[in-house]
Amino acid sequence: MDLGRSGGAAYAGCRRFGISVLVDVCYNRGMIRLALGLLYLILFIIQAVFSYSFSDYNFHSSPLLFVLGGLGALMTAVWWRRLPARLDWLLVAALLVVAVATFPGTSRDHLRYLFDGEMIRIWHLSPYVHLPYEVPVDQYSQPFAHIWWTRIPSPYGPLWEAMMVGVNFISNNRLVGGLIALKLLNLAGLLACAWYLYRLTGRKSVAYVLLINPVVLADTVATPHTDIVMAAFLLMAGYYQRAPVRGLLTAAAVLIKPHMIIFWPFLAKSWRQGVVVGVWVTVALVGLLLALKPLVGFDWLPMVQAAQGGGVTARISLLMYGLFPWAPAQYIYLASYGLFFAGYAGIFWLYVRHRVSSWEALALASLLVPLCLTGVLLPWHFMLPITLLLLSDKRIAKMGVLFFTFLVMRSAVSVLELLITAVVVMMGYLIVREVYHRLSEPRGLLLWAVEGLRS
Repeated sequence: MDLGRSGGAAYAGCRRFGISVLVDVCYNRGMIRLALGLLYLILFIIQAVFSYSFSDYNFHSSPLLFVLGGLGALMTAVWWRRLPARLDWLLVAALLVVAVATFPGTSRDHLRYLFDGEMIRIWHLSPYVHLPYEVPVDQYSQPFAHIWWTRIPSPYGPLWEAMMVGVNFISNNRLVGGLIALKLLNLAGLLACAWYLYRLTGRKSVAYVLLINPVVLADTVATPHTDIVMAAFLLMAGYYQRAPVRGLLTAAAVLIKPHMIIFWPFLAKSWRQGVVVGVWVTVALVGLLLALKPLVGFDWLPMVQAAQGGGVTARISLLMYGLFPWAPAQYIYLASYGLFFAGYAGIFWLYVRHRVSSWEALALASLLVPLCLTGVLLPWHFMLPITLLLLSDKRIAKMGVLFFTFLVMRSAVSVLELLITAVVVMMGYLIVREVYHRLSEPRGLLLWAVEGLRS
């Protein structure tokens, strides 16, 4: 059947019945993207409004975030490699404003950040030596006084702690002012990531997809975390080619969270370059540590132990504990680190053999720590993989971004949920792609369906 001729006849028939506007809307992709964007913005506004209704809200596992995760994945699929117009950037601006206005409730990490700044600047104590419960309960520590990580030293590096001292100074040790400053710091990190994604790829669509991603919005600007700032330093290290600059930027990421040290080999294109970059990373680390020690009272061993969080404290891992729940804790502990090093060696081999790109290797490595050394996967664990996979042209990378985006619906992810979500995302992607491509037919999906019924 000649779909073009029959579609034209059906379109003329639809006009006689006065529904041509509906038909035009159905095959106009721009109108569909506009409708999706408005719906997406409305849901984020609803989330922001409800976030102030609960003193300790947790939208993860709620229908709202389930829909936001699915719609965010759909928006990612629709906007993938599509050049955004000037009007489309208004959606990004509106989403960022809403995220800044949202109460941070997906985690309480921001309170620990602010508390560490107060501990250093006001109490003149090192967060690597003294624990939160050693000082009087105040505006920061009261909401998280009974959480397990109040009994470990700070897991955050001295550069991040120095930033928190600056936040405490700017806010004059006030909770609201500190929170706003912390949100703006995350916003700066997010915009830096978007800019360097564009510079690395030459495509504005990559930056656009990052800025509308629900995981990124909910767990950076809405609820501040360290991850987006680390991602910004990592992208800058990949963009600048000079070894001293690359070493300095990599060291800056390491001094926010120490496990970032595992990434530097993937920023080199040869063994010689890897050695040179490694030397500059070491030099930069030593220099920055010496500069920051008088301010934050740096102690390396307690920070490294605390940075492993769930792996050292709970002695479980998401994979090993799920596979062998009956095994003793010490075996799970050893197996978790064994799995981590085996996985890292495998990723390194793939990179050396040119089976994966630098950014793909970095994305895979960024998942090893939460998978192997913690008991749960949390939404902000996906920020680095999402950001880095946007630099890959492989279809599997696109599926990975959609997969991680959809997982924003949960605050804690099990192995079974990972598998189920992977199947759901794959099937949903295939269905949406087929329907969306039908919109490019001569008279659109509606007329295609009408002709099918008539036949």
